[in-house]
Amino acid sequence: MRFSQIYGNGAVMGFTPEQVQRMSLWEFTCAFAAWKKFNSIKSSAENTASAERLQELGIE
Repeated sequence: MRFSQIYGNGAVMGFTPEQVQRMSLWEFTCAFAAWKKFNSIKSSAENTASAERLQELGIE
């Protein structure tokens, strides 16, 4: 990974270049992993509701 990608990913996560520079690679990797997990789309299996649940919600 290039440094420009690290700073770019840090900017997407809301860090300033100075904050990214002060982080160790381990700290940045942990922050990125947590950010990615929180902001990623869940798999469709996790987001499906049963027919009973849909009826409870008045959808089906």
